Amino acid sequence: MNEEVKTAHSALIAEIRKLQKEDGLTLSQITRESGIAKSTVSQFLSGQYGGNNEKIAEQAQKWLDTYKARHQLNGKLRTEPEFILLPSSKQWVQLFEYAQMAGDIGVITGAPGTSKTVTAEYYCKTNSNAWMVTASSSLRSPRALLEEIAEIVDSPVKSGSGVMRGLIKRLRNTGGLLIIDEAQHLSTESLDQLRGLNDQAGIGLAWIGNEPLRGRIEGMGQSKSNAQIFSRVGMWKARTKPLKTDLEQLKDAWGVTNPELDKLLFWIGSREGGLRELSKTLRFAYFIAGSEGRTELQASDIEAGWTQRKSSSLPNSLHRH
Repeated sequence: MNEEVKTAHSALIAEIRKLQKEDGLTLSQITRESGIAKSTVSQFLSGQYGGNNEKIAEQAQKWLDTYKARHQLNGKLRTEPEFILLPSSKQWVQLFEYAQMAGDIGVITGAPGTSKTVTAEYYCKTNSNAWMVTASSSLRSPRALLEEIAEIVDSPVKSGSGVMRGLIKRLRNTGGLLIIDEAQHLSTESLDQLRGLNDQAGIGLAWIGNEPLRGRIEGMGQSKSNAQIFSRVGMWKARTKPLKTDLEQLKDAWGVTNPELDKLLFWIGSREGGLRELSKTLRFAYFIAGSEGRTELQASDIEAGWTQRKSSSLPNSLHRH
């Protein structure tokens, strides 16, 4: 290895060592991101690698360039606000609290982007014996659903014919709450199994889903065979779109202070996806502003944040004049 190559390698090693110190990078992280074996990274950075140093240096340089580019990009992204207890979120929390304290069943339905899921996650993080399961087409059968619940609540029986008995034993006298998100995916048989779990274990249940879920459960009240499911629901809450106060508080949390942007932001927040779409648009808009060295948003940033993400134009009435 000639002196010029040695010098280049030494400079590369010094730069990586500096990043390790400044950013708290571990060998495991470098290994995971670079694809270089951990022992090789360690030896290369110590100047003791006996293999093809030029090949490893090439891989390490490629990783270093990618790492710096990613962090430069992250510097232009504004961190999304922590969970905010919006007015709609307070309604969802009220239902969770009631269902858990009363050992009853609650149902939340509504449009996407009304903070249902994030509020459920927040509730489970901040309350003892509250668990959340996200339903899907793969959990339509009662057995699959019960086995998923058993894993999440750490039941003594996680599969097989005894899973229901194990869940009852695990959950009885816990005063717990089981939240099922995306409950519209569940079969009627699965909903009835959950009703049975509510009965026999005495825990609260909360079903979260889209608007058709409510009509489906209400329709069960007309059927003798499924009437027990409908009759056990103790509280209903619904939201077809975010409240204006939800949008105002979310806008404030993102640090938007220019009132001239309100019309644009409220229109976006009232679309399908609501609060989620507003946050995604604002994050993109701040990225655009940051790329130009600005911290304050302009209407053009909001417009670009929407049109570049959605590939559709804003209504003419919202464009700047």
